[in-house]
Amino acid sequence: MPNSLHRLSYLSVATLKPLSLIGLAELLAISQRNNDRDGLTGALAVSKSQYFGVVEGPRDNLFSLVARLQRDRRHRDIHILELGPASARIFGRWSLVADLIEPSLVVSLADLMIPDALAVETRLAMLEGLTGSLRQVPGMR
Repeated sequence: MPNSLHRLSYLSVATLKPLSLIGLAELLAISQRNNDRDGLTGALAVSKSQYFGVVEGPRDNLFSLVARLQRDRRHRDIHILELGPASARIFGRWSLVADLIEPSLVVSLADLMIPDALAVETRLAMLEGLTGSLRQVPGMR
């Protein structure tokens, strides 16, 4: 079914160096606007110059998102870990974890960023735990 619930998880490298709080805020504002429009929710983990993203929503909208990410000059080396059906949303709102905001997360976030080091399910559980233990970033829905 083209609009059934699906989940995308990916790793990418930020081209904004060094990644600043302002750059991160701009990225999140644009992403949130687009994702609200497309019925997408998820979480983004940021560590140094790497992203681990999980996005959930209608399949066709996720395919469009992948195409946008591949054209987005703020990302490179996009590595799709998972793109498939999901029985339910894990992230019902937008969440963010970043070592720039929460330095105590450096080790946990670094583990999420290693390609092929963890199963997708393990990454999802870690990200869900990290986002659930932190307060929501102001301005995020």
